[in-house]
Amino acid sequence: MTLPYKDKKGIISFQVIQEFINVALRKFAVPLSFKDCQEFLSSALEPICDMHSSFYLYEQAIDVAERWRYSFYDSMIIAAALITKCDLLYSEDLQHGQKIQGLEIINPFR
Repeated sequence: MTLPYKDKKGIISFQVIQEFINVALRKFAVPLSFKDCQEFLSSALEPICDMHSSFYLYEQAIDVAERWRYSFYDSMIIAAALITKCDLLYSEDLQHGQKIQGLEIINPFR
């Protein structure tokens, strides 16, 4: 299997994009307009989105949830990072410093 993202410096999954758009449109101190959100999606997020929904992703997320006791949605993000062979996963919501199969979780605000 050829990995199109193996030489990139960053990857984002479809789920993270969904969460970002929801927050950007509704919860930012000054929410993005639909037009600005569309432009940011096209210019910044689409180029680094290489992880899309698949049954393999769901299977891996279930395994992560069972083994490490994360919620299913958090496990989806972890599984996406594992599948795409990431070394680091930046998240303020997950356990800082935890290592899962070679993936290290980092809280960038810590």
